[in-house]
Parts: sequence; C-alpha cells; structure tokens
Amino acid sequence: MIDPSRVRTPEELSQQLRALFRQGKWSHQRLAEAAGLSPATVHGIVSGATTMPRTGTLVAFVTACGEDKEQWLMARRRVAAGASAAYSSREELKSEVERLRARAERAEAALEALLRNDRRPIRHTLTGLRASRAPSECSHA
Repeated sequence: MIDPSRVRTPEELSQQLRALFRQGKWSHQRLAEAAGLSPATVHGIVSGATTMPRTGTLVAFVTACGEDKEQWLMARRRVAAGASAAYSSREELKSEVERLRARAERAEAALEALLRNDRRPIRHTLTGLRASRAPSECSHA
C-alpha cells in the first residue's frame, strides 16, 4: 500500500515511489513526458538508483502520478532529517572523523612507499592504486 506518511528511510522512499509508478502502469517515457523529467531521471527513481530525488524532481514525479505533493515533501523531509541524524552525538561524529583521518594517513603512507620503491606510473583502478608498466615494458607476442 502506498503511504508516504510511513516513509522514514531513503529505501522506503524509493520503494514507495516505485509502487506509485507501478500503480499507474506508467512507462518511463510516458511518466517523463507527463512530469517534464527526462526518462533517465524517471528510470533512476524507479530503479532505486536515485533514493533521494531533489525536491523539484519529487514534486514533478508525484504530481504527474496524481498525488498530493505535500505528503511526499513531508516524507522527503523526514528522510533528510534521518540522514542528518546519522550520528547521535558530537563524540560519535568526532570518533568517525578520527577513524577516517587515520585511514587517509595509512593510504598516503602506502602511496609514498609505492612511489619510493617503484618509479612506474601509478594508475587508479576499481580496487585501488596500482603501478602500471609503460608500453615499452609490455611484451608483444
């Protein structure tokens, strides 16, 4: 059942918007045209890739679906408030900042060691930093 008053998390907002889309038996293209949004934006919302649409995007989406925008805006505000309250205390936030600083320092030290020990160019990969061979070093079979 679609009920924006129950939304508390980004996942719940996404689920409710997806249900709204399905209830109206929309296609991405038709809803995009009705809402004045791009089909890619509608797809992002419906697929869950966009869990926190911008205010204007949310209003356009739900209005095109025939919904009252105020209930959905209140739902979005609740989700945003929950996201900003991720740390329950100043000490908890300070602890997280220190943890991230220590992690950054370890990464910098690892990079410096890599640069000292290996003069090959560094490239970014999905799994991190890696030295790469220059084209002249590659074997050609």
